[in-house]
Amino acid sequence: MIVYNNTLNTSFYIYSSFTGTWSPETTKKTGRNRKAKRVGEKPKTMEEQKSSPVIKIGEWIITILLMAIPVVNIIFLLIWAFGSGTNPTKANFSKAALIWMLIAIVVYVFIALVFGAAFLAATS
Repeated sequence: MIVYNNTLNTSFYIYSSFTGTWSPETTKKTGRNRKAKRVGEKPKTMEEQKSSPVIKIGEWIITILLMAIPVVNIIFLLIWAFGSGTNPTKANFSKAALIWMLIAIVVYVFIALVFGAAFLAATS
Protein backbone atom coordinates (compact mmCIF):
# COMPACT_ATOMS: atom_id res chain seq x y z
CA MET A 1 0.00 0.00 0.00
CA ILE A 2 1.45 3.35 -0.95
CA VAL A 3 1.14 6.01 1.71
CA TYR A 4 1.78 9.56 0.59
CA ASN A 5 2.99 12.03 3.19
CA ASN A 6 2.55 15.80 3.07
CA THR A 7 6.25 16.18 2.34
CA LEU A 8 8.06 15.21 -0.82
CA ASN A 9 8.78 11.76 0.58
CA THR A 10 6.81 8.67 -0.38
CA SER A 11 6.48 5.83 2.10
CA PHE A 12 5.64 2.29 1.03
CA TYR A 13 6.22 -1.28 2.12
CA ILE A 14 8.60 -3.71 0.41
CA TYR A 15 8.44 -7.48 0.93
CA SER A 16 11.73 -9.20 1.64
CA SER A 17 11.64 -12.80 0.44
CA PHE A 18 14.88 -13.46 2.32
CA THR A 19 13.48 -12.59 5.76
CA GLY A 20 9.81 -13.12 4.93
CA THR A 21 8.80 -9.74 6.36
CA TRP A 22 7.41 -6.44 5.13
CA SER A 23 9.40 -3.30 5.87
CA PRO A 24 8.59 0.37 5.35
CA GLU A 25 10.77 2.15 2.82
CA THR A 26 11.00 5.82 1.97
CA THR A 27 12.18 7.38 -1.28
CA LYS A 28 12.60 10.99 -2.28
CA LYS A 29 10.20 12.15 -4.98
CA THR A 30 11.65 13.87 -7.99
CA GLY A 31 9.95 16.58 -9.97
CA ARG A 32 8.21 13.91 -12.08
CA ASN A 33 5.49 11.66 -10.80
CA ARG A 34 7.52 8.40 -10.80
CA LYS A 35 6.38 5.09 -9.42
CA ALA A 36 8.62 2.78 -7.41
CA LYS A 37 9.89 -0.30 -9.23
CA ARG A 38 8.40 -2.92 -6.91
CA VAL A 39 5.81 -1.77 -4.43
CA GLY A 40 3.81 -4.26 -2.40
CA GLU A 41 0.88 -3.92 -0.11
CA LYS A 42 1.28 -4.42 3.59
CA PRO A 43 -0.26 -7.79 4.49
CA LYS A 44 -3.61 -7.89 6.22
CA THR A 45 -3.85 -8.75 9.87
CA MET A 46 -5.32 -12.07 10.95
CA GLU A 47 -8.64 -10.38 11.75
CA GLU A 48 -8.83 -8.87 8.27
CA GLN A 49 -8.09 -12.13 6.48
CA LYS A 50 -10.96 -14.48 5.77
CA SER A 51 -9.79 -17.80 7.15
CA SER A 52 -11.24 -21.19 6.37
CA PRO A 53 -11.53 -23.98 8.91
CA VAL A 54 -8.65 -26.41 9.10
CA ILE A 55 -9.26 -29.77 7.43
CA LYS A 56 -8.52 -32.52 9.93
CA ILE A 57 -6.40 -35.57 9.23
CA GLY A 58 -9.39 -37.91 9.26
CA GLU A 59 -11.09 -35.91 6.53
CA TRP A 60 -7.91 -35.97 4.43
CA ILE A 61 -7.69 -39.75 4.88
CA ILE A 62 -11.26 -40.12 3.58
CA THR A 63 -10.47 -37.73 0.72
CA ILE A 64 -7.44 -39.75 -0.35
CA LEU A 65 -9.41 -43.00 -0.01
CA LEU A 66 -12.13 -41.63 -2.30
CA MET A 67 -9.45 -40.49 -4.76
CA ALA A 68 -8.28 -44.12 -5.08
CA ILE A 69 -11.64 -45.37 -6.42
CA PRO A 70 -11.54 -45.04 -10.24
CA VAL A 71 -14.84 -43.40 -11.29
CA VAL A 72 -15.83 -42.03 -7.91
CA ASN A 73 -12.70 -39.87 -7.77
CA ILE A 74 -13.66 -37.84 -10.84
CA ILE A 75 -17.20 -37.29 -9.56
CA PHE A 76 -16.02 -36.16 -6.12
CA LEU A 77 -13.25 -33.98 -7.58
CA LEU A 78 -15.81 -32.17 -9.74
CA ILE A 79 -18.14 -31.71 -6.75
CA TRP A 80 -15.34 -30.45 -4.51
CA ALA A 81 -13.76 -28.24 -7.16
CA PHE A 82 -16.91 -26.49 -8.32
CA GLY A 83 -19.32 -26.94 -5.40
CA SER A 84 -20.32 -23.92 -3.35
CA GLY A 85 -20.05 -25.34 0.17
CA THR A 86 -16.54 -26.78 -0.12
CA ASN A 87 -13.59 -25.70 2.01
CA PRO A 88 -11.29 -23.50 -0.14
CA THR A 89 -8.30 -25.73 0.62
CA LYS A 90 -10.10 -28.84 -0.62
CA ALA A 91 -11.49 -26.93 -3.62
CA ASN A 92 -7.98 -25.84 -4.66
CA PHE A 93 -6.67 -29.37 -4.15
CA SER A 94 -9.47 -30.74 -6.32
CA LYS A 95 -8.85 -28.21 -9.10
CA ALA A 96 -5.13 -29.06 -9.08
CA ALA A 97 -5.90 -32.80 -9.19
CA LEU A 98 -8.26 -32.29 -12.14
CA ILE A 99 -5.59 -30.31 -14.00
CA TRP A 100 -3.07 -33.13 -13.41
CA MET A 101 -5.61 -35.67 -14.68
CA LEU A 102 -6.13 -33.65 -17.86
CA ILE A 103 -2.38 -33.38 -18.41
CA ALA A 104 -2.02 -37.15 -17.94
CA ILE A 105 -4.84 -37.87 -20.39
CA VAL A 106 -3.27 -35.62 -23.04
CA VAL A 107 0.12 -37.28 -22.59
CA TYR A 108 -1.40 -40.78 -22.75
CA VAL A 109 -3.33 -39.96 -25.93
CA PHE A 110 -0.21 -38.51 -27.54
CA ILE A 111 1.87 -41.58 -26.64
CA ALA A 112 -0.87 -43.91 -27.89
CA LEU A 113 -1.06 -42.06 -31.20
CA VAL A 114 2.73 -42.09 -31.69
CA PHE A 115 3.15 -45.78 -30.83
CA GLY A 116 -0.04 -46.74 -32.69
CA ALA A 117 1.20 -45.01 -35.83
CA ALA A 118 4.62 -46.65 -35.45
CA PHE A 119 3.02 -50.06 -34.98
CA LEU A 120 0.77 -49.63 -38.02
CA ALA A 121 3.71 -48.48 -40.13
CA ALA A 122 5.79 -51.48 -39.03
CA THR A 123 3.08 -54.04 -39.75
CA SER A 124 2.09 -52.82 -43.18
